[in-house]
Amino acid sequence: MSDTIMIKKYLLLSVVIITCLVFYKTYSIDTSINNKAQLSDIQKIYFPTLEKIDTAIVDINNIKDLFVRFVTMGDDSALTEINNIQKELNGSLLEINGIQSKYQKETNEIISELNQYIKLGISASSILQEHQLNPPKNKEYLILEIKIYDMNSKLKSLNNRINTFRSNIYKNFIATLNNANSTANQVVNFEIFETAFILLIVIFIVYFSHQNISLPALRKAYSL
Repeated sequence: MSDTIMIKKYLLLSVVIITCLVFYKTYSIDTSINNKAQLSDIQKIYFPTLEKIDTAIVDINNIKDLFVRFVTMGDDSALTEINNIQKELNGSLLEINGIQSKYQKETNEIISELNQYIKLGISASSILQEHQLNPPKNKEYLILEIKIYDMNSKLKSLNNRINTFRSNIYKNFIATLNNANSTANQVVNFEIFETAFILLIVIFIVYFSHQNISLPALRKAYSL
C-alpha cells in the first residue's frame, strides 16, 4: 500500500512539474514574440523617422543660408534650390505620416509652418535685395522690417516645433528600446527556469527509478 501511495505522489508531482514547465514555456514564447515586435518597431519605425527629422533640421538651416546667399550675392539659383528642398522636405515629412500615423497632426503642422516660412522668406529677401540697389523710403523700410521680423519669428517657431517633435520621438524610441531590453532579460530568466524544471524532472526520474517500485504495485496504482 505504501508503494501505491508513493507512486501516486510521484505521479502528482510529475504532473505539477510538467504543467509549470508548459506554462513557463508558453509565457517565454509570448515574451519572445513581443520582444521581436518591439525590435521591429525600432528598425522599421523609429530609425527612419528620426533620420527624416534630422535631415529636415539640416535642410531648414540650409534654406536659411540660401536666403542669405540670394540677398547678399544676388544669386537667383538660390531660390530654385530652396524650392527643390521644400518639395523634398514636404514629401519626406509626409512619409512620416505613413510610418507613424499617430504623429500626423505634428507633421502637418511642421509642413504648414515650413511653407509659411519659405513664403515669408522669399518675400522679405526679394524686397531686401531690391532695396540694396534702391534705398527704401521710411514707409517701405518699415514694411521691410516687419517682413524680416515675421520671417525670423517663423523660423524660430519652426525650429522649436521640429526639435520638440524630434525630442518626443526620441523619448518614445528610448522607451521602446528599454522595453525590448527588459523583455529580452525576461526571456533569459524564463530559460533559466525551464532548465531548472527540466533538471528537476531528471532528478525525479532518477530517484523514482532508484526506488525499484514493483510493476504490480504500479498497475494497482493506476487501477485505483
